[in-house]
Amino acid sequence: MKTAIIGLDGGTYRIIDNYREDLPTLDRLMADGYHSILDSTQPPTTSVAWPSFATGQNPAKYGMFDFMGRFPETLNFYINDARKKGFDFFWEHMDEPIGLGSVPLIPYHNTDGFFVQGSLARINEDQIVSPISLKEIIPDYYDYRINWQDDTADIVDGVMKRIAAREEFFKHLISTFDIPLYFLMFNAIDHIQHHFWAYMHESHPAHEDSSFGAAILDAYKRFDEALENILACFDERVNVVIASDHGFKPCHTELNINALLNQKGYLEYDVGTSTAVLTDAYDFLKNHISADTLEFLIPSSVKSAAKDQMPRNDRIMDAINWTETSAYSFGVMPNIYLNLVGREKYGQVSQAAYDQICDELTEMFLDVTDPKTGKNVFKNVYQRDDIYHGPYIEQAPDLVLETTTGFYCSGNLGTQIFTRKTGPMPNSGVHEREGILIANGPDIATSDGRAERNGIADVAPTLLHLLGYPIPENMDGTVILGLDTSDRTPAYTDHKKSEKKHVESRVLTLKQLGRI
Repeated sequence: MKTAIIGLDGGTYRIIDNYREDLPTLDRLMADGYHSILDSTQPPTTSVAWPSFATGQNPAKYGMFDFMGRFPETLNFYINDARKKGFDFFWEHMDEPIGLGSVPLIPYHNTDGFFVQGSLARINEDQIVSPISLKEIIPDYYDYRINWQDDTADIVDGVMKRIAAREEFFKHLISTFDIPLYFLMFNAIDHIQHHFWAYMHESHPAHEDSSFGAAILDAYKRFDEALENILACFDERVNVVIASDHGFKPCHTELNINALLNQKGYLEYDVGTSTAVLTDAYDFLKNHISADTLEFLIPSSVKSAAKDQMPRNDRIMDAINWTETSAYSFGVMPNIYLNLVGREKYGQVSQAAYDQICDELTEMFLDVTDPKTGKNVFKNVYQRDDIYHGPYIEQAPDLVLETTTGFYCSGNLGTQIFTRKTGPMPNSGVHEREGILIANGPDIATSDGRAERNGIADVAPTLLHLLGYPIPENMDGTVILGLDTSDRTPAYTDHKKSEKKHVESRVLTLKQLGRI
């Protein structure tokens, strides 16, 4: 029995539930199969969630907590790269050929089927594929990237072309490769939701009447059509699993974590106040006018002061006075790191004071309210040891913040705490934890309505169990028993790869990195 995993980056029931009659394929798969909320990682972002989906593990076992990472002992910051890690993906415990079509962050694998490298895993501009002949037939727009400063109509056109290009290519892969497992990824939905949410929802403060009000729904409808056509390519009924790495929610206000920490005395900048204010102004303009207009209006000397004297995330080490700082944030997720003695290069918080500072910060964040509306900004504050365990625990954030609906956090540098979304783009929609899991097929049970919540790490062991393989003991997720029609008891096994597979994996990784 063949299985097709369809990744829908950013897929959310906030859209699907309200428009099921416009999405006949998803509606049919849900009505005749299994569907549940799929809780993402904390934080719920692509670079953290898809590795959890693929490994069945929590982030401290694969070492990714944001798009950026850091080495605390040196305070060197870097862009996360899955190829540098030593963890296993669920398909590495299978002895059958598989196909991977653009799964984010997944490095090259000799799958004996096909491989098309996904986003956030590249070492150059070339698309890495196997077999190499696939490179000649990848359609235009397959890897189209959205720039929110583009013309709005061009963005919508690009999204539709991108979905169509992936449909075309994935249909070719299915008809060409006769293999038991296909993992195919659509990610244009995520991008259009970031930028067009306010167009769709009249209750959004930045809503404006526009022909683009249907853009998000139209993208879902186009995906639904592509899904139907892809499934029609199989010569037999297959088990299909549709999953998202996170959901989506509206955003009307952004909170700068470092600015708040600075105001509360937990962080000090290593630059003058005038430069920090200048940076705030530059960031505001950059988010509200086009790049060409910004180039015309802002002298190069001002841009230099704003960008160089007050560095952004890639030069955060130069921007903070570490000897006067006890907590900080970086990257694009709401993560808090304590400047801990014995762990951080310039540690100031003693081990004895660690729990006290965590408790202080937790109370502080939970008390933060929006000065405009009086609403609490944060829904939850998670402490590290409550949500993470594994070999990369010392690289994990000490606190992870979860915002209430309407709010988003950044780890930018500057002094302006709150920024209002005055227009639909960018980021009038942002990630939330509640994603989607929809499954249908000969081996899939039918749920009576929406099943109980599942965790994103539950999918990998469930797929192995569904395919008849034992589950590695180091997986944190558990088998979703209500999804499977068999009455087999899940079997577990030692998680270690065979020595041969381990050597093959390392050699392929080193080749991709250009080291051999």
